Amino acid sequence: MATWCIGSIQHLKARYGRGYSLEVKLKEGPAGLQPPAALLHHEILRIFPHGVRQESFTTLMVYKIPMEDVQSLSNAFSCLESAKQSFNFEGYNFSQSTLEQVFMEFAKEQEKEEDEGGSLSTTFQWQRLHPDGGAPPNQPDSMVQQL
Repeated sequence: MATWCIGSIQHLKARYGRGYSLEVKLKEGPAGLQPPAALLHHEILRIFPHGVRQESFTTLMVYKIPMEDVQSLSNAFSCLESAKQSFNFEGYNFSQSTLEQVFMEFAKEQEKEEDEGGSLSTTFQWQRLHPDGGAPPNQPDSMVQQL
């Protein structure tokens, strides 16, 4: 199944993008001096109630934020700046989904549809053609036949 997407990059991201990406970079240092990740996670979910943490490392937390959680970009940035001051993290990146992420979502949806609707058979039966180049009697004129 092929997917055609026609339009400018911004149009495709706005129409098919599922939201925003939030990356929070924590300060490196002794464990006691780092902001408690669990408290910061709760604060992110307070700001963006339907946000989903996709990755979490020692110094990086990555979230997928749905569009409905962002009524105003200025309000979102204001809340993030406030959290930055309260939790003393190094910085953050709040951005619209990239075009690559949009196409990755398309690919995931397509795989999901194929899994639910059944996938193509990858089992084949090979047949030897007769020396004269024809297929055996009562068989299609093909060397490969899908089972």
